[in-house]
Amino acid sequence: MILRQRVYEMLGRIPKSEVVKHFEIENISRRTTYSIIKRFEKGLPIEDMPRSGRPSKMDKKTLKKLRKCAENQVGTSQRKLASKLSVSRALIRRNLKKLGLTYKKRERAPKYSQKQLDAIPKKCRKLRRDVTDKNTFIIINIRFVPKEANPPNVPQARPIENFWSILASEVYEGGRAARNHAN
Repeated sequence: MILRQRVYEMLGRIPKSEVVKHFEIENISRRTTYSIIKRFEKGLPIEDMPRSGRPSKMDKKTLKKLRKCAENQVGTSQRKLASKLSVSRALIRRNLKKLGLTYKKRERAPKYSQKQLDAIPKKCRKLRRDVTDKNTFIIINIRFVPKEANPPNVPQARPIENFWSILASEVYEGGRAARNHAN
């Protein structure tokens, strides 16, 4: 609850001097308390009146667009947002703070050390042993073609397409159909 509202509520029930003493105990200066009492006596509302001054450069429509662009986005730079909305970067920063949004820097994927690269094949073999059983099979020794020598729109030239067609014919031979296991 804001201080002004608390003072206004107490003024109707207890004398001014008691109100000032009460807030002095809470380490609120006498001057602050008396200025609020003066507002009350003038009949001014608790909220501040609208103030004149320089209007905000960012209108509600642009603010809505900023929220949409920055909310739940990782790695969206304030500089790019500023150029997109045609405002300064400082204005973007201030309005993001007003909206309660924080800038989240994109984290880069870690690079593997040589020790980690050497451990990958061992861990893959262990994982394969743990995952496979007598009902599961893995086909090894598939000839892979480098990306440069494998045009993307020619499926006949890609060995993996041959592999999938052979695998499909083996799996579905004899009229078998794919189905999920019952849990």
